Amino acid sequence: MSNTRSLTDRMAAALNETEAALPAEHRHQLRFVPSQEFHRPSIFNVGEALVIGAVLGADYPISVLLNFRTTFITLTAIPVSLVSRRSCSPHGPPNGRISQSTS
Repeated sequence: MSNTRSLTDRMAAALNETEAALPAEHRHQLRFVPSQEFHRPSIFNVGEALVIGAVLGADYPISVLLNFRTTFITLTAIPVSLVSRRSCSPHGPPNGRISQSTS
């Protein structure tokens, strides 16, 4: 298997080879838009949203409870429970489907 970057580089090289092999009257101005141009900003935006969400999520308990210890416990309880649920499930990681028994 290959990752997106190497696949994009190979596709761009193949496109350039194909274009070079064409006669002059059949060449067109092609612009290859690598998917990296979309992935890098998307990853940055997710990180930025996580930071903003963490700041806003911490602001509310601090302003309401006025206790940093309680705020820390509140902010860590949900992520820890999600991670432990995912790693300690006897049936493996959840697949996103709701299973219903037909008995």
